[in-house]
Amino acid sequence: MIEMLIVIAIIGILTALSLFGLQNTRETGRDAARKGDLQSIATAVEVFRSDCHRYPRAINFPAVGSPLRADCDGDGNNETYIQEMPGDPVSGNGYFYVDSTTVTYVLCSHLEEPPVPANDISGCGACDPAGCGYRVLNP
Repeated sequence: MIEMLIVIAIIGILTALSLFGLQNTRETGRDAARKGDLQSIATAVEVFRSDCHRYPRAINFPAVGSPLRADCDGDGNNETYIQEMPGDPVSGNGYFYVDSTTVTYVLCSHLEEPPVPANDISGCGACDPAGCGYRVLNP
């Protein structure tokens, strides 16, 4: 009976340790998804600028799940630059986007595991659900 309790205790300890390690892996995976989403949005925004000679205005920036479209050449056909605007993997909210002028923009997101040393996140405002920890801006 005592041997059985010892085996159960060891299994419990190993399970607890593996769950703790798995949580860190999940956080890292969600952070990688956020960074990938920002890169995809940045690529779409750059193609938009190439066609329209300006960046999309923040006030007209599409919501999560909506496409980024524009009729830059005036032919009545909207070009699609991104099919579905991605959102944060946890909250589902959109990422922070600001266009300072027609020649610059900033995209930001929070990270569950902020980098050390901290990134330069100036111009990011407030990211959901916490402060920003990662940004992408035009070169």
